[in-house]
Amino acid sequence: MEEKRIATIVNEIEYWKKHKLLPDQQCDFLLALYTNGEKVTKIPGKSKMNISHESRMIKMMQLIILLLLLPFSFLVLYFTEFHSYLQLGILALFFSYAFWSFFNLKQTSNNYYHLSLMISLFLLMFFTIVFAKLLFNQSDTVNLIIILNFILWLVIGRYYKLQYLIIGGILGLIFVIVYLFL
Repeated sequence: MEEKRIATIVNEIEYWKKHKLLPDQQCDFLLALYTNGEKVTKIPGKSKMNISHESRMIKMMQLIILLLLLPFSFLVLYFTEFHSYLQLGILALFFSYAFWSFFNLKQTSNNYYHLSLMISLFLLMFFTIVFAKLLFNQSDTVNLIIILNFILWLVIGRYYKLQYLIIGGILGLIFVIVYLFL
């Protein structure tokens, strides 16, 4: 039992050192104190390989859920007869998950945050379109909302220096403007 407790403490100190929660000198001192100056080679309990495998599985599940949000949002909007407020609520939940995934994946320095950013922007556009149809029920207002969404894409693309978002915003604006004049 004592060995397991020390291993847990050593694990925590290594985590602190890795994530810069304490200065390296203090972490080294604490590690030397708890390991009696010896380097710990094997920590009882879960191995690092199992932990990384579990975290990869969690990330893959998160990405699968993220990819399914767009088809499910189309399903909710166009193939069900839910009340408009329920559709807005479901879209708000989908958007909040995609937005949370964006910040979560961005903090872990994972390149999948681009995917979550695009999905959250599409979901935001769906949400604002449904909201504008519910409030105003005028095509001019809905077209203005779509244009504002593409302008938001341009602003976010410039802020994060993402070329694909800038190109998507420009193409979206061109298509909407051409649609309005034809």
